[in-house]
Amino acid sequence: MIETQIAWHAEQYGEKILRQKLNNRRISTLCRVSIEDAPKIREYAKRIAAGEKVESGAGDTSAAYDTDSQYVYNAQTDTYVFNLSGVATPTVLPGQKIRDLVQAYASYDGSPATLNQCARTFKMSRAVVRKILSAMNVTHDSLPFTGEYIASATDDQLSEDAFQMRQAAIMHRIEREKWKDIQRNSDKWVSFEEHVLRAVVAAVEDRPDVPARVTQYEVRTSDEPFVAIIGLSDLHYGKYSDALENGAAADRNITEKELTECTLDLLGKISKMGRPEKIIVPIGSDFLHIDNGAGTSARGTLMDSDGTYAEILAGGLDLMEDHIEMLRGLAPVECILMSGNHDRDSGIALMLALEGIYRGVDDVNVRRSYKPREYVEWGNNLIGFVHGDGVAKTAKLAGLMAREEATLWGKCQHKTIYTGHLHFEKTETSTELGVVRRQLPSLSGPDRWHNLKGFIDADKALPAYLHGAESGLMSIMYAYPTK
Repeated sequence: MIETQIAWHAEQYGEKILRQKLNNRRISTLCRVSIEDAPKIREYAKRIAAGEKVESGAGDTSAAYDTDSQYVYNAQTDTYVFNLSGVATPTVLPGQKIRDLVQAYASYDGSPATLNQCARTFKMSRAVVRKILSAMNVTHDSLPFTGEYIASATDDQLSEDAFQMRQAAIMHRIEREKWKDIQRNSDKWVSFEEHVLRAVVAAVEDRPDVPARVTQYEVRTSDEPFVAIIGLSDLHYGKYSDALENGAAADRNITEKELTECTLDLLGKISKMGRPEKIIVPIGSDFLHIDNGAGTSARGTLMDSDGTYAEILAGGLDLMEDHIEMLRGLAPVECILMSGNHDRDSGIALMLALEGIYRGVDDVNVRRSYKPREYVEWGNNLIGFVHGDGVAKTAKLAGLMAREEATLWGKCQHKTIYTGHLHFEKTETSTELGVVRRQLPSLSGPDRWHNLKGFIDADKALPAYLHGAESGLMSIMYAYPTK
């Protein structure tokens, strides 16, 4: 390094070098010079401190600049002059731009900018950015300051600046995460609007304010007030099955026909017992076969489906309304969400749509709730509804009922929990807690998955369970689709 440059470095950094008694390695890092030139800079610093006049060329870029040096900093003009390989003339850049570049490239916040990001931000070519950083010996592991700024600032200033940079980086990261959340929520809304909301709106628009119900049944007075629970679970509307492959056909038309005929058959049988105080019917519980536009269940399993998701959702809403209309011809209807693993979100959509359809209708009550387990008190009965794909063990469900409905638990003598999910009927009793779990049969026949697994033996059925106000379960009835 030529003498004028050594003198220039001594003039710029000499006070710090002598005050802090820097060794040769620290002088080399501070001034970004070779270890061999460090002692020379110290000697010049001592000469300057002693009052000796040294020709440094400060204030004159051409005097301090030499083609053998990669860069020189002019403190008076706050500019950096770089002698970059492959560039014919010196590159002169503002000091603040270089300080910002070093700060961006350093990894003090754990997220250093890349060369390409620096090039875009500071409007320089990637090659020039790389050469500047190399000339200044700046890497991702460097401090976020230039050597010249380190020399001129106090330790307190450096500490405060580093703290402010860190704080700004954290705030920037927080805002970036907030924006990611906004984008994710926006994507979810767009998907919901496209695959759910539009189909529901199309299905309910231009409808009369109050649906017209079917003809009332003429029935006798029952010996005891009772409630009828329609065991509508695992209908899987929208399922497709090929008869040649699976032994039984399934599509939307078949499902609609079987539910309609079984509902009418079941109502005829219930009416012989008298008129229920109300009829309780589950919403969801795999009423729909798929849960989204990708044609999968709520868990993401791809299903064999008869139609698009919009067709299945809208058609399922029409079918559920027809089912309710038939039921309310006999007694008031209460609809309760029974969240299934095939239609977890779509079941909620059905519930909200039905709530809108029957708003203002006295004899249809759609209970808005999103809980995985629902409970109804009827007379001396506490009745629970849960699909069964999560918690399925009877003892566990009985314990949950006792904790979640502690007040009703103490009031009611008869405790029953209805589950679905497995498509065949089964009854278990928790003798310790006195809770009966009744697993509901299904109107849905085997599809390709059931056939491969050998699950083909369960009879298709739609059941009804009559609970007396004081006596508890008093009758079970079944309706079977015609062959």
